[in-house]
Amino acid sequence: YSVKLARDSIRGQLSHLTNGKSRLGSQAPFGYDRQYVAPDGKVLRILREMPDGSRQELSPTGKLLRVLPKGERLPKAKSDIVRLVPGLPERVRTAQKMFQQCADGMGLRTIAMRLNAAGITTPMGRKWEHTSVSSILRNPVFKGSLAWNRKTKAKISAPSPDGKLRPPPRN
Repeated sequence: YSVKLARDSIRGQLSHLTNGKSRLGSQAPFGYDRQYVAPDGKVLRILREMPDGSRQELSPTGKLLRVLPKGERLPKAKSDIVRLVPGLPERVRTAQKMFQQCADGMGLRTIAMRLNAAGITTPMGRKWEHTSVSSILRNPVFKGSLAWNRKTKAKISAPSPDGKLRPPPRN
C-alpha cells in the first residue's frame, strides 16, 4: 500500500509542476522570492525570506504589507500558483558573483572569505562557510531544474538485502 501511495504522490506532484500550478518546497533559494499568482495570472503577493527567519509579505508592486514572525505560515489557497522570482537585487548580484567566481576557478573557501570580507551574510544572517557556498552553487534551481525531497528525516532503520538493519540515509 505505501509503495503505491508514494508512487501516486510523486505522480501528483509531477503533474502539478508540469501543468504550471506551483513549485515544490517551502523556502525559496538564495536570491529568489516566492510569488503567489491567482489562476487568472494576477499576482496576489510576494513572500521574502529574511535572515532572522521572519518573512515579509509584499504587495504585487513590492510595497511591504506585513512581517510574518518566524514559524508563522501564510495560508495558500489550492488554486494559488507559487513561482520563484528574483529577490532583492543585492542578493541576486551576490549569487551571480558566487557563480562567476567559481567559473573563474576560485575555491569555495576563498569565495566564502571574500563574501565575509565584504560584509555579506548568508540567507540566515550568518558568516559564510565553504559548505554554505557549496549548497548554493550545487542547487539545481539555479540551472533551471526542479528538485525536492533531497533530505530525509527517517528515524528507523531499513533492512538490507542480507537481513541486517542498516541506519537511515544521511544527508
